[in-house]
Amino acid sequence: MFMDPVSTPERTKISGGKSASGRLFYFMGPSGVGKDTILNTLREIKNGEVFFATRYITRPVTDGGETHIELSKETFQKKRQEGFFAFAWQSHGFFYGISARIFSIMDEGWDVIVNGSRGYFPKAEKVFPDIIPVLVTASEATVLQRLKTRGREPEAEINRRLHRLKNFSIDHKSLIPIENESTPEAAANLFLSKAQRKTSDARLDSCMFEK
Repeated sequence: MFMDPVSTPERTKISGGKSASGRLFYFMGPSGVGKDTILNTLREIKNGEVFFATRYITRPVTDGGETHIELSKETFQKKRQEGFFAFAWQSHGFFYGISARIFSIMDEGWDVIVNGSRGYFPKAEKVFPDIIPVLVTASEATVLQRLKTRGREPEAEINRRLHRLKNFSIDHKSLIPIENESTPEAAANLFLSKAQRKTSDARLDSCMFEK
């Protein structure tokens, strides 16, 4: 199980010694492409040198749902005004935030993964220009099958999400595209491989899954 490097200060980096500043990977993807499943798979990597930023959300924590820190809208806005968040956005009636401590974590050499929002990405890039966007995609047929299998959305909502899928794109020089047409493990390996090649850095390479 992934251990939070902040809460386990005795843990040493596999590479040893002081490493360069970490990188910020900003994951995005429309509903049904399997973004959250890929992130959960990455969390299970043993001895991984990656920090997964916990999201602060004005939404109740539910069994089987995302593990996040629940805040009231009043508390969220208070923290936002105090500068607690590095990133903060609103979507589907809820507020989402990422703690600004990710910057000190990267200063310590940790790579950080954020579960982000496409709509907020331009603002996130202004806050941190070296951000590396990761766009998870899947074919329309694959997404349709996944949405029908989980059975949460009515047909009209499924059609709306499929329409949004066609218009979900990011144009960025550092973009890491991930096509999730197979298993979560395959998609996670694809991300780790592309992240290493794009940055010429071996820190993520030690986290590769068994083929």
